[in-house]
Amino acid sequence: MEKVNARDHAFRRILLYKKAALYTPEDVNKFSIPEGVYKYYTYGKKGQETTPCVISDGPSHREYFTGVVLSAKPVKFPEGKSEKYLGEHSFILKGMGADGTATDASAATLKDYLHDYAPKIKYREQTVVMRPVSGDTQRRLLFSGDEEWDQNTGCILHMRADFDTNGDGFFNSWFEHIPSFQGEDFPVEVDAIVDELRDLGPLRSRNAMYYWNGTHPDARISQTENVCGFTFDTENYSYYLRCKPMRGDYDAYLYCYNKQRLQEFLPQDQADPEPQETEPEVEPEPPELAMTL
Repeated sequence: MEKVNARDHAFRRILLYKKAALYTPEDVNKFSIPEGVYKYYTYGKKGQETTPCVISDGPSHREYFTGVVLSAKPVKFPEGKSEKYLGEHSFILKGMGADGTATDASAATLKDYLHDYAPKIKYREQTVVMRPVSGDTQRRLLFSGDEEWDQNTGCILHMRADFDTNGDGFFNSWFEHIPSFQGEDFPVEVDAIVDELRDLGPLRSRNAMYYWNGTHPDARISQTENVCGFTFDTENYSYYLRCKPMRGDYDAYLYCYNKQRLQEFLPQDQADPEPQETEPEVEPEPPELAMTL
């Protein structure tokens, strides 16, 4: 079953144990759900196959999946249990007409729900729109080059990161290339970019990166390893993100370029080298920056 993005999906308003919540008959990508919002699964039973009769804090072996509930309030389960039956007044669809059909009042977005019922939960607007890299030159921009390459492409710096052994940490280092290509706006922008990728994108965790790579097969840059390349632009800068979720290795590299300089270079580049499909055993790193962005 394809999972929907919680941020652009139309949910149904419900009362779950007398608390406001959201419901959809579809599964929801957990990596699109903000921290602090709980995801629960609902199931029907024989004779009521499409009616939510059971709520579970995870996928169940039960046969009749009926949907997903998102709630800012946790559900209390019996000790040692991960599911329980929904009573007659435990799950109430709001905005129902007299004929039993939904009205406009029953529809809600996750953003509206959090605004109304959980304003303390941070809802970050998505501004980064990534696209797969294409062509040998764009693939090369996912890796470090020599000084001449940096001058030609306008490479400012790059970040190297890993998710720790448990896959949920985030340790990153920044490496300087040619800082003169950045403007005064760059430090603030790149910090916001990384924060957004941590909240909404493949830098959230190693599992999130696995999921991201798996849903973007057109971004694969290796035939033998799970490595994907993405790029996106802002007004003044271009970013190239290499995603390689692998425990015991670095998971991500983010290269930052002066957009105008890079655009001047790319059309003139007619003789591209063979693309690097795998990580070099030893990738040369410029001196590490003393400051943390």
